[in-house]
Amino acid sequence: MTYTVFPNEEQIATFKTKLTDEEAWLLEKLKDVFSTPGYKNRIFEIHVKPNLFLGKPDFIILEPEYSGWIIQVNSENSPILEQLIKEVEQYKSELITDVGISSQGAKFGLIIRTAVFQPNNDSQTESYPHTKILFKNDFNTSNDNATTLSSYFEQVFKKDFRLTQT
Repeated sequence: MTYTVFPNEEQIATFKTKLTDEEAWLLEKLKDVFSTPGYKNRIFEIHVKPNLFLGKPDFIILEPEYSGWIIQVNSENSPILEQLIKEVEQYKSELITDVGISSQGAKFGLIIRTAVFQPNNDSQTESYPHTKILFKNDFNTSNDNATTLSSYFEQVFKKDFRLTQT
């Protein structure tokens, strides 16, 4: 297994606020993706609804000593896309400040990446410079969209642009 889910599935089932259908779908797809041969030599931690400062992002994915990803899910009851993008970028900024990484330069965008998952859309014409928009089609590994995920979850090889053990 190349991933571990925190908290475990039994604990997730006891959440006071249950995962939305979209969040549960994304969790299953992330587990499927990280189980594919392309990720077999990598280890991921999938943190579901972690406490982060005063917020709870939907997912924080860590590849220890490499990178992290923060993903918010745009469910039917969620705020508009631009507000979700501001939220994930604020989480990223707080997290990077907390671990003492300068928020300037290329390092900022490689160490922690952000995304908003749009389950009810197939495409987006607008792009955002610091946050990736993910769609259900991106998780279809039988087509060219697998490259979208491969580039988003790309491993950082340059040592200066990685997370430290701290």
